[in-house]
Amino acid sequence: MCYKDVAGLPPLNFTTNCIGYGRYVIYYNERLIGVTYPEGYQSISLIQLCEVVVEACPKGSYGQDCKFRCSGHCKDGTPCDLVTGECVKGCVSGWIGTGCNKTCDNGRYGINCTFYCSGHCLSEPCNKETGHCDLGCSDGYIGDLCKAECTSGWFGKGCRYRCSEHCTESGSCNHVNGICSRGCEDGYTGLNCTTRKIWNLL
Repeated sequence: MCYKDVAGLPPLNFTTNCIGYGRYVIYYNERLIGVTYPEGYQSISLIQLCEVVVEACPKGSYGQDCKFRCSGHCKDGTPCDLVTGECVKGCVSGWIGTGCNKTCDNGRYGINCTFYCSGHCLSEPCNKETGHCDLGCSDGYIGDLCKAECTSGWFGKGCRYRCSEHCTESGSCNHVNGICSRGCEDGYTGLNCTTRKIWNLL
């Protein structure tokens, strides 16, 4: 309820603030049986409504004289609270705070900043709304979120390069740099096992 009359007549012209949403102005003439009302209350009430004006801030603004702007990041496109600026239903992905005016900390994303970035974006942080690595993945990782390692036998930027077939474990190497971590087959040397050994028979 926005307003409750006291004893006597209310002023002919008055303003009251209503916090909430509504469609109608409803008047209740409360005269409960067995209740003693203050002096001045009549058993029968006569109401004359000459004009009722309901004013609210334009969509997208709030507060005293509607001078503040909503963040625009309230969930489901709902307007913020006309008085406080609070996003009643919460925030869209990537934003937090009662007014949804603060982005997720670097390294986090999603609704309520619940999720962590993969840590393998080419340029950190990841997209704070989707978690995607907008500029691509660092070497050895693929996918929008850059969480997946290269499949066995591949390495490097975009997993475009084949491991050397001369690794000890044939075709298997470090998914980031292509190094044959378990060494090379006989006759080959180098970190990537791509250099043939030259035997000195002297």
